[in-house]
Amino acid sequence: MRKTTKVAANPAVIGRQIPDGEMILVNTETSASIVLRNATAVAIWQLVDGERTVLEIAAAVEQQFEDVPP
Repeated sequence: MRKTTKVAANPAVIGRQIPDGEMILVNTETSASIVLRNATAVAIWQLVDGERTVLEIAAAVEQQFEDVPP
C-alpha cells in the first residue's frame, strides 16, 4: 500500500467503544469480532474513514500520542 493511498474500513465492520477505552469490532457479514485493547489501535480505527491517506493517519497518531517512533 502506498503512503498516499486513502484507506477505508470495511463497511461491514461496525465498532462500539466500551467504557474502559477499548473498542469491539464486529463484521456483520461473518460475525467475526475483535477487541481493540489499546488507545493507538482505537485511534487508528477511528481515522480510517476513506478520506485520509496513510500519511495523514500516521501524522494524526503522532500528534495524538507522545513518543511515537518514526
